[in-house]
Formats: sequence, C-alpha cells, structure tokens
Amino acid sequence: MLRNSPNCLTAPSPTGTLRPALDAYDLAVRLEMEGVTDEVARTEFGLPSTFALARKQLCNVTGGDYAATKPAEKSRLAQLFNGVTFAIPVLICTITSLLYRISLWGGDLSADLATAVAIGTISSFLVTGGIIQASARRTLFQLQCEQWDEARATCYHWTLLGIKTLVGTLGLGWAFNQYFRWLPTPIDWIALAFHLFLGLLWLACGILYALEMGWAVGAAVLAGIGVVASLHLGGGWPLLGAQLFGVAATAAIAFAVAAIVMRRNRKKQGRGEHFSLRVAHKIAPYFLYGSCYYLFLFSDRILAWTSHATSSSLPLQFRGDYETALDIAMIAFIGQAGWVHMSVLAFYRHMNAAQSGFNVREAAAFNAELQRFYLRRAAWFLPVAVALGLATYSIAVHYGLLPTEAMRKVAAVAVASYPLLVFGLWNTSLFFALSRPAGALGSILASLMVNLIVGYTCSRVGQYENAVYGFAAGSAVFAILTTVGYLRLSRTVDYSHFASAA
Repeated sequence: MLRNSPNCLTAPSPTGTLRPALDAYDLAVRLEMEGVTDEVARTEFGLPSTFALARKQLCNVTGGDYAATKPAEKSRLAQLFNGVTFAIPVLICTITSLLYRISLWGGDLSADLATAVAIGTISSFLVTGGIIQASARRTLFQLQCEQWDEARATCYHWTLLGIKTLVGTLGLGWAFNQYFRWLPTPIDWIALAFHLFLGLLWLACGILYALEMGWAVGAAVLAGIGVVASLHLGGGWPLLGAQLFGVAATAAIAFAVAAIVMRRNRKKQGRGEHFSLRVAHKIAPYFLYGSCYYLFLFSDRILAWTSHATSSSLPLQFRGDYETALDIAMIAFIGQAGWVHMSVLAFYRHMNAAQSGFNVREAAAFNAELQRFYLRRAAWFLPVAVALGLATYSIAVHYGLLPTEAMRKVAAVAVASYPLLVFGLWNTSLFFALSRPAGALGSILASLMVNLIVGYTCSRVGQYENAVYGFAAGSAVFAILTTVGYLRLSRTVDYSHFASAA
C-alpha cells in the first residue's frame, strides 16, 4: 500500500465541502489527480488499473450518510406538470379572465389602455427572455451538481443583470417616446410600468422554474390575482392600479420563495459566476435563442395590431378579438408543451439504458436505437396533439367564446400551428441536451424571418387577422428545420453526448 492512502478513497464528511464521487469514472479521475496511475494501482494495490481500483473502492467512498442510489423518479403526472409550469401565469390569467374578467394584466379596458398594457407585456418578455434562458442554463448545471452556493450566487448575478436591463430599457423607451411621441401621457407611463413590473415577475418565475417549483409560481399568481380582485372589486381601485399592485405582489412573493429555498440549502458564501466575455461567448447562443423565441411568439400580434391602424389614435391598435382567439388556442399549446419535458427525461433514460446495452464498437447501432426512440415519440405525440387542439377549439366554439368568423379563423390556424411549434421545441430541447444550441438558434432565426414576411404580406393585402398565417408558416419552418437538424445530429449521438459531457 502507499505510505499515505489517497484522500479520495475516504468517504467525505456529509458536513464538509467535498462531495462524494458520482461514479467510478469520477473516482478514477480523482485517483489520477492524486498520482495513482495504472502502474501504482498494480504495484501498490494489486489491481490491473486505476479504473479497476475506482470500481472496487466506489462503495466505500459513497458510504456514510450519502445515498448510493439515485433518487426516485418522478411520476409521469409530475413530469407533465413540470413541463407546463413555464406557462402557468399565462394559463391562469387566461382562465380567470375568461371566467371572472379578472387578470394580472389586460381585461375590461379601453382600446388605448389595452394597447399600453399589451406593449408593456410584450416588451417585458422580449427584454427578459434571453436573460432567463441564459441564467437557467448556468444555474441548472450547478444545481444538478448540488453546488447550491455557486448556483445561488450565479442566479443573483444574472437576476441583477436582468433588473439593470429592465431599468435601462425603461429609461431608453421613455427617452425615445419623448422624442418621437409615439404614445401620449399617461399611456406611455402605463406601458413602462407594466414593462418593469412584469419583467420582474418573469425574472422571479425563472428562478423558481430552475428550482422545479412550478407550484410556487402558480400559488404566487393566484395570490396576485386575489390582490387584484380585492383591490378592484372590494376596494374600488381602478383596474390598472390594482393590476400593477397585484403584479408587484406576485413578483415579491416569487422572489421571497426563491430566496428562502436558496438560503435553506446554503452552506457557505459561493463565488458564483459573474458576467464576463468568456461567459458571454459560452452563453450567447442560449441568450439569443431566448430573445428570438419570444419575438417569434409575438410577431404576428404586432403585425395584426399595426395593420390598418390608421384610424387609431396610437401607432398600433390592440385587437382584443385576435388576442382572445390566440389565448384560447394557447390552452391546447400549454397541454402539449408538457409532453416536451416528459420526452426529454425519457430521452435521457433511454440513452442511459442503451449505453449499457451496446459496447463501444456498436456506435451505429446505438445511434439507430435512439433514432427509433425519437420516431416512436413523434408518432405518439402528433395524434394526441391534434386531438387536444380539436377538443379545445370545439369547446370554445360550443360555449360561444369565439363569436366571430375572424376569431374562429385565428383560433383554428393557431390550434393547427401549435403542435408544429411544440415539436420544434422538442427538437430544440434535444439540441440543448447535447450542447448543440447553434442548431436551435439558426432554426428560430429562419422561422422568425418567415413569420415576419408571410404575416406582414397577408395582413397588409388582406385583413389584420391574416397575420396568424405568418405564425403558422413560421411554426412549420421551425418544425421542419429542427427535425432535419436533429436527424442529422442523431447519426452521431454517441459522439455528441460524449462531447457535451466533456
């Protein structure tokens, strides 16, 4: 034996800062870092290699109070719920608005006030979307490694950057409006207020999503709607004032819950990850994808609101019927989006199982097996998505939620388009899982351009509701490009998976 046994062969203390080895490969790396080569393993330990020593000693190193097995897998229902949590605020607000005429934003407002709220809502998504995507990518990695201190500090830095960006764009928007006079006072201040408060809400929700606490997002939104209802219906407040107070309360609750959870798991002051040129280069594709994705989602709305708006007192006119039709169709989209999260987890499970069933010389067979898994998931998703969309549309028509022909057309096209969008998101998640964000970014950029060109042409030649055809064309392109890109990538999943973990 060595005069001094390697430190990594001693089980770390549960109260210490060193985590136990994840597997035999991790322990082998630690042994090599302490100078235990294959020759040392043979002469000092009587084993053929460093890896053989790691495999033999792994059970001792992961002993003590640490669980040697993986945590129990969540049920399919829990996975589905986690998949739809990102849209919980929109879903709850849509339902409460349809049933009770109360929401965190929008509602029974004049055309000009509704336009101001819509501008603030869309701008808040556009400004924070990229930051939330980038923050989630960095924070999730640290959380999965159980580096709570570093995750907390990293999340703090990115959230602070998001707040600064919100404040900066608010000032920039005010200055531009003062010069160009797009929106009169107080319409401009209403738009800026919703831009700031909703942006804070999205940043807070982004932290809770990273913590897989979608239930907390839903509880905070319901509490915020309760504040709006009590102030507006019970206290006689104007609806806009009550909504701004309710959004601020929702954001405060979400931030408080996230801070409590992060602090509860804190052990020491973590260094975290500050924004730098190195980090910017690494995270830029995720940031750009998040920004472009939300721009894609709202492009058709902007085109519809600016089409034939010459009679409006503002440069764009909020179209309540168009928005209502899209909100109803989005109910089907939210249900379909839960499938993405379930399928990504299933992809990981199937890939891990396939790794143990094929040896290193069977890479082609391994890749073919994952391709078959992908095609089976696609064949299962598409008919279910179509059935969910038809059910949503039929129920809305039956209960008179789509009273006009224009609303029915917008809802029908959106319902048909959302499965394509969701399938593109499924492909995008696989790109991200294999650390290939460039494929996702290129696809969303091309789809955005198609959305703008087709939507602009259709809404200017015909009526404003024809902007939805741009969304449909963009969704189709998104689904096609991401599918072709992933099928090409799937020929080398073995290498891509190895490279993503390196």
